[in-house]
Amino acid sequence: MVENITFSDLLALEKITPNTIVEKFGSLINSSFFDAANILGSLKIKGLVDYGTSAPGQNVIQITELGKKVLDDAKSKSAMEIDKLDIEIIHQLSSGKRNLVDISNSINVGQTDLAMHLSKLQDKGYVESGFRNGIVNLNLTDKGFNFKVDDVPTQSNNEVNEEKPESSIPNDESIMPAESSAIMEEKTIEEDKPSIEKQQADNTESSKEANTEKIENNKAKDISNTDNIDESDTTHEIEDLRKISETMKPSDEELSQELKAKHKGSGGKKIIIGLIIVIIVVIILVLKFR
Repeated sequence: MVENITFSDLLALEKITPNTIVEKFGSLINSSFFDAANILGSLKIKGLVDYGTSAPGQNVIQITELGKKVLDDAKSKSAMEIDKLDIEIIHQLSSGKRNLVDISNSINVGQTDLAMHLSKLQDKGYVESGFRNGIVNLNLTDKGFNFKVDDVPTQSNNEVNEEKPESSIPNDESIMPAESSAIMEEKTIEEDKPSIEKQQADNTESSKEANTEKIENNKAKDISNTDNIDESDTTHEIEDLRKISETMKPSDEELSQELKAKHKGSGGKKIIIGLIIVIIVVIILVLKFR
């Protein structure tokens, strides 16, 4: 295979027909005459096409044998199933990369391999492409955007059967016992159905009774716990009240001491008042006799 074949080269080769001329090639690829001339010049340098250079006149573009071989290789590649590289290219396109160089660099694949796989994805309907001003625009189709790994077809039944050895194919004698055993198992299951249903019913009734007993026991425990809590709370409250009353009640000695202090205080006050009155009287008399 020729090296450095890009997807742009493949796409341009596919646009060429036996009647394509150089002067009208730009309209076929939606590009200007100068962009089309650059693409044709690249194809001619790689030996993929050939055309005349007579002027004035129309120069017909011819695909060389090498160019036809490249197209045949691309078609044979398109007949293959989707592989890991195709899946990675779809992921790169879904992430927003549209430039051929960016896609090639991100997955570290040569331009020729990338061109062949893009051609395969386009033929299978996962990718659509087109020229615009001499540049290839790549877009995912609805099929490519909704692609899943599970959609990749596996080996066909014929291939699987070819890979199986003959000894693995069962004969009629081996099939018959299996069928009879299956029938016997079905019969035994049908016979045991009433007993199984009865056991299930008994189990459900016993489980219901056990649950009800557990609920009643839990209720009784809750009631006893609440009663014990109430009694303990009341006894604690009574003890607290007794302690408070004892601390608040004064003793007889304290009361007698308070009474004595009151009497002493009242007698002392009377003496002081009498002394003050005497002093005032003395002062008044002294003032008069002066």
